[in-house]
Amino acid sequence: MRCTRALRAAPGSTAAVPVLWAPYAQAVNKDVQAFCRRLERAGLIVERSGGGHYRVSTPDGGTVAFVPFSPSTNRWRQNTIAQLRRRGITIE
Repeated sequence: MRCTRALRAAPGSTAAVPVLWAPYAQAVNKDVQAFCRRLERAGLIVERSGGGHYRVSTPDGGTVAFVPFSPSTNRWRQNTIAQLRRRGITIE
C-alpha cells in the first residue's frame, strides 16, 4: 500500500489540512492493515498514537478504541470490536 496525501479538517476546525493517509501502511501485520481499512470504510479515523497502538476515533474527534500495532494474541480483533460495540458503533 502506498501512502498518499489527503485533506481532512482538524477537530474543531473547518479548514482542511493535508494529512498523510494510511499511517498503518508501514511494516505492520497484514491483518491489522486490513482491519484499519475496514474501520476507515465504516467512517472512523485511524491514526498512530504515541504508544504502539492506533487510535480509532469518530469524525468529531472522540476516541472510541485502540488497535495494537503488533498484536500478541489472536483476540485483538474481537476485543477491538467489543470496545466499539460498547460505544454504540457497529462495523460490517
